[in-house]
Amino acid sequence: PPSGVGGGGGIFSADPETNPTFYNYTKVWVMYCDGGSYSGSRAPPVVARGGEKLFFRGRHILESVVGELLEDHALAAADVLMLKGTSAGGLGVLLAADWVRQGGPARGAVVA
Repeated sequence: PPSGVGGGGGIFSADPETNPTFYNYTKVWVMYCDGGSYSGSRAPPVVARGGEKLFFRGRHILESVVGELLEDHALAAADVLMLKGTSAGGLGVLLAADWVRQGGPARGAVVA
């Protein structure tokens, strides 16, 4: 993750002394950006009072990210895929884990 945004420490650290289990794993940081835990798939926007349009399309974001990782970054070759999130991102992980497993690495496990 970018410095100052979740930090590069802890489970994201590449230092084997501070992160002996996961230091050499490939890590992908997906910024939480949809406000609906990557679960929305409503095509037309919801019009709020005052006319603002609210879009609930987080599932489309998730499908796009996983598709890109599968096609262009060898996600399908992974032995284990670990999903991690904090706060609303953690809820997104829990809501998406089964779907990611179905479309994720064919020979590996998904751990949320």
